[in-house]
Amino acid sequence: MAYIMDTQYSKAEEILKLALAYYPEYATTYISLGELYQRKGEYDNAVNILLQANHINPFNPIIHKNLAQLYNRLDKKEEAAVELKRLMMLTK
Repeated sequence: MAYIMDTQYSKAEEILKLALAYYPEYATTYISLGELYQRKGEYDNAVNILLQANHINPFNPIIHKNLAQLYNRLDKKEEAAVELKRLMMLTK
């Protein structure tokens, strides 16, 4: 999303939340919001949003890749390993 790339995080967050209000079943919107939170350093928020995306579509490898990265940053090695295993299962 252009606003994220231009580091206009407030505008990007506003648009993504509006999109979720209208289309709460789109996992990709949650993924984008999670990536935004990750860029902002809001790792716990990013994890929570990505877990919602995973609830919608547990077969999306991007969700598991991003969760693994976030868990690693949060020093949650066991959770990161679980997500990496899921990622490997989905991408083989």
